[in-house]
Amino acid sequence: MVEPMELEYTLSQSEIVDGDIICFQAEVSDQEARELESQGLYSDAQRFYNLLQRRLVKPAKRGGLLLNPGIPRGSRM
Repeated sequence: MVEPMELEYTLSQSEIVDGDIICFQAEVSDQEARELESQGLYSDAQRFYNLLQRRLVKPAKRGGLLLNPGIPRGSRM
């Protein structure tokens, strides 16, 4: 869930706890927002994080092992 923070509140008053992520966003004009959206990009952080929350990742199984789509094949951890 993405919620705007009140600038006048402390982190405690905003109920920020371990594991929460604070994201800062540069202000863009309406024209810049339209240009970004025409390129298939997101003009604000809230819409982008909503996309991440809703997207479905279908991992593939190969030889009984679950492949992580975020790690390039052949790389070592």
